[in-house]
Amino acid sequence: MSHRTTTRSSRTWKERAVCLLLTAVMLLGLTPGLTLPASAHWADEYLDQLVDWGIIRADQAGNPNAPITRADFMAAINRAYGYSEIGPIPFEDVSTGDWFYDDVCIAYTAGYMAGTSPTTASPKLGLTREQAVCILGRNMMLEETPGESLAFADSRSISSWARGLIKTAVNNYIVSGYPDNTFG
Repeated sequence: MSHRTTTRSSRTWKERAVCLLLTAVMLLGLTPGLTLPASAHWADEYLDQLVDWGIIRADQAGNPNAPITRADFMAAINRAYGYSEIGPIPFEDVSTGDWFYDDVCIAYTAGYMAGTSPTTASPKLGLTREQAVCILGRNMMLEETPGESLAFADSRSISSWARGLIKTAVNNYIVSGYPDNTFG
């Protein structure tokens, strides 16, 4: 039995849900349109907990509205789920000297992160909500629901590769939209 299978099967649904919740809190910091007084952010307490647990770095918690890169998200997911197995990667835009090299190798080996093409991982690009929901859905071993979710005014804008997992996440109250009824 491979390490990946053992690691995944040893995690319970509840552990995965907690990891999803913690990662969702990180993503909510990316929510456009939420501006709060500079003195406190609604997510500060949650972000501080993620720093204490070693899932994110303190500098990431310092600006909760800052965008998160694909590399930062891979690093956080690897820590949250305890992934550590490093394997080969086909990506030409990731070199061994990059701070995120190991995290990209781990994410690719764990099977939750694909590249933006067969030879690129695009680790420095910003993470989209679609990507985040799909990554978390794969880690929670959610099965895709056929069709598209019509829960959002912009449902037709959701990429075809993400529709099934987003629909499952919506149906299971794992993710919701913005107050204006968009997924974003």
